[in-house]
Amino acid sequence: GWYDQIAAILSCGRLLVAELHEHRCNALVHCSDGWDSTAQVTALAMLCLDPHYRTLRGFMLLIQKEFCSFGHRFRTCLANGEKPSGEYSPIFLQWLECVYQLTLQFETAFEFSSALLVQVGREALSNCFGTFLADSERERAQDVMSHTQSLWPWLLRVDAQEHMNSRYARTEDVLTPSPTQVGLVVWEDYWFRH
Repeated sequence: GWYDQIAAILSCGRLLVAELHEHRCNALVHCSDGWDSTAQVTALAMLCLDPHYRTLRGFMLLIQKEFCSFGHRFRTCLANGEKPSGEYSPIFLQWLECVYQLTLQFETAFEFSSALLVQVGREALSNCFGTFLADSERERAQDVMSHTQSLWPWLLRVDAQEHMNSRYARTEDVLTPSPTQVGLVVWEDYWFRH
């Protein structure tokens, strides 16, 4: 089920953090399909290892770098603008839920709140921004960006207070996620938003 997958992603992220931080080893991340799950695990580990990615601007940069520029197939996986195919897979939304679980486990380590995650998740499906409308950076540049705007400048212009964690206290500590399913909490703000 869904939360089995969330726990598996958190577990892989935890293993990657341990290899890089505790064991001071290099790591090659290659998931079974070599595509979608790789970005989930690497981006999760980067959030745990680098406090910059736990800031509002850093989080946007992380999504742009690991999902948009890496070539996450938003159009195909989220069926943006087309009928869902056999390749429909909410990989990005699953990753956002993993980030939500991290924000609960480390309540003061993130500058942004669940409201930002909900907004990004909603906009990934809204077709309002070019950020999530293509399957590659090339496709986005050629076919989409001249007709749409990016989500990131818009998010920085809106009332950012809604997206900020009032309990945020920057820490340089490396975060070690717990993949234990008993500790996972349903992301009600997202799943029950309507």
